[in-house]
Amino acid sequence: MRPLRLMPLCLLALLLPVATNIAEDKPATPFVGDLAGHEDAVTDVCFSPDGKWLLTASGDKTARLWDAATGKEIRKFEGVDDAVMAVAFTPDGKYAVAAGGNLARLFDVLTGKEVRKFEGHEDTVLSVAISGDGKWLLTGGNDSAGRLWDLETGKETRKFTIPKWAVYCSFSPDAKLVSGATGDGFTYIWETETGKEVRHWRSAGTYGARFSPKGDVIATCGENKWAKLTGIDKDRAFRAYWGHEAGVYDIRFSPDGKRVFTASGDKTARIWDVASARQLGVFKGHTRGVNSIAISPDGKYAATAGSDKVARVWLVDSALVEPPPFDGVVLAGHNSQVTRLAFSADGKRLLSCASDSAVRVWDPSTGLTVQCFQCDWLVSFTGASWTKDEKQVVAFDNEAPILWDAQSCIEVAALPKLTASVRCAAVSGDGVHALVGCYDNAVRLIEIATGKEVRTFEGHSRLVYCVALSPDGKLAATVSRDETIRLWDVDTGKELRQFVGHKFHADAVAFSPDGKQIATGGIDYSVRLWNVDDASEVRKFTGPSRGVVAVAFSPDGKKIIAGSADNKAWLWDARTANVLREFEGHTNWVQAVAISPDGKTAATGSEDKTIRLWKIDEK
Repeated sequence: MRPLRLMPLCLLALLLPVATNIAEDKPATPFVGDLAGHEDAVTDVCFSPDGKWLLTASGDKTARLWDAATGKEIRKFEGVDDAVMAVAFTPDGKYAVAAGGNLARLFDVLTGKEVRKFEGHEDTVLSVAISGDGKWLLTGGNDSAGRLWDLETGKETRKFTIPKWAVYCSFSPDAKLVSGATGDGFTYIWETETGKEVRHWRSAGTYGARFSPKGDVIATCGENKWAKLTGIDKDRAFRAYWGHEAGVYDIRFSPDGKRVFTASGDKTARIWDVASARQLGVFKGHTRGVNSIAISPDGKYAATAGSDKVARVWLVDSALVEPPPFDGVVLAGHNSQVTRLAFSADGKRLLSCASDSAVRVWDPSTGLTVQCFQCDWLVSFTGASWTKDEKQVVAFDNEAPILWDAQSCIEVAALPKLTASVRCAAVSGDGVHALVGCYDNAVRLIEIATGKEVRTFEGHSRLVYCVALSPDGKLAATVSRDETIRLWDVDTGKELRQFVGHKFHADAVAFSPDGKQIATGGIDYSVRLWNVDDASEVRKFTGPSRGVVAVAFSPDGKKIIAGSADNKAWLWDARTANVLREFEGHTNWVQAVAISPDGKTAATGSEDKTIRLWKIDEK
């Protein structure tokens, strides 16, 4: 539901004239289109339990009942002085609750008559929910309280209090738990019967919290353009859904729990696969923000409430999008520049990290996200990789490494902050250590499991821009804005030699699979190949029209791929320096490159927020 407007609000009293009789037998929802008639923003929408009716709330001081079979307005509830903020049907569909101001009211749907009032909130009521057994009404208000009411008597039985800000409340499927999402970024879970707090956790500003159909997961959404899933026994999200371009105001599960639907201020509603976090489809058509979304009981239809004064009914299947053809396929999901790519050992997964607080795992064969590792705070990841046996994932923000379980996506440990902020990182082949280049111009070797700093490599006089470890972990290569390329002994921290040849500084470095050579990419528009033993330059690779910012070898060492500020990736024959292919399609710098273990697929990541997969011809 959309956050509270900066305007005085009081309860909308629904005056329900007896209008068209509501027949008992109606066909299942066939109508798709606009529910037009409201004169102000539509703030909420819901389906009746049998899917035959729709109820909408609006800032025009009315709530309206619609025939879901025809899209026709059945009844307009009006007669008060302020906006309706939330609506809900009882489980039997015979009654409706409408709320706004500091009141909620219960109405007979057939007659339109008011049955009772629920009074007690000291400020605007923003949300309503009714328990599955029809016994309880739950209201959330801008008075920093959720309140539980006896639906039959109208009496308040319990109050759930938070320190401050609005509360958006919901029931678990069995009504044993209550959730409350707050505008200052907290999500709470309480026991319904006792009012005892079970747990709470903090994220960004939160506009909604919904239980999954099984009741084991909470879906939340908020102002930071995200939606997240959190286990009810956890205090950190295990999956995140990124893609909206404005705050997410509402979130709902499909009846089978396999999909999540979101509504956003970016004028769209979207469909997501719960397991993979992949965006499945988008509803476009509203001309202003979408405040609420509802799903029909059969899961085939969605209804959205818009600030453009319109509610819309959509066929869910019509919004689904098929994956594009494989070669050049775009992997969209990150909300900021992609900074690192890595294939799994079997090539069946691709790991990516970005400056959007997320690390994603993709299936390269389909282009679908299969996992998402998410931080609840805004970070810019500079590196990520699997650890030993690929049982864990490690990522590096500018302060400390973050370690997740690779299967559950749950954070394993809060590792200590490093001595200096991190600019770049590389993980050893055995997954035990990581090499990080820091903003104090030093390079550090850390133990991933503990975050302990094992060794410091000192010598660079300016920022270290990229680091690499040899396959056996015995050597380290670094490039710096001090215009030097250096080779180090990992065991001793001693500098072994420097590589001289680039004009100006290099921005990228990588070891060959056999560890005998390194490739560097420079702002002189070239890639250079060097012998590790004597620092001699073996070959120069040209083609890019701007600086090279990422470089990698193919697994057999016969090809080199590089990403450039010319928005392209370049593939060369490592033995001849001949250009084999230019990968064109990105709209900004290509900052990350990788080649699959079988050598048949190239992956490129860009500042345009996308990843692209390309077929590599066998030559």
